[in-house]
Amino acid sequence: MIKFLDLQKINAQYATELKQAAADAIDSGWFLLGEKVKQLEQELKTYIGSPNVIAVANGGYCRQYIS
Repeated sequence: MIKFLDLQKINAQYATELKQAAADAIDSGWFLLGEKVKQLEQELKTYIGSPNVIAVANGGYCRQYIS
């Protein structure tokens, strides 16, 4: 089998940071919304230069907002 995208190898370099981010989310009790999502939306607005940003879980949810 030829691996198209070796996520284990890619994620290995970020394993400590990813595990800490997951632990922080679990410990905070905020899996949806919360300060981290607000922070992400604010940083994304600045990065892309848009006045409005809504973080969603996947493209299906996105379609609901733009329909």
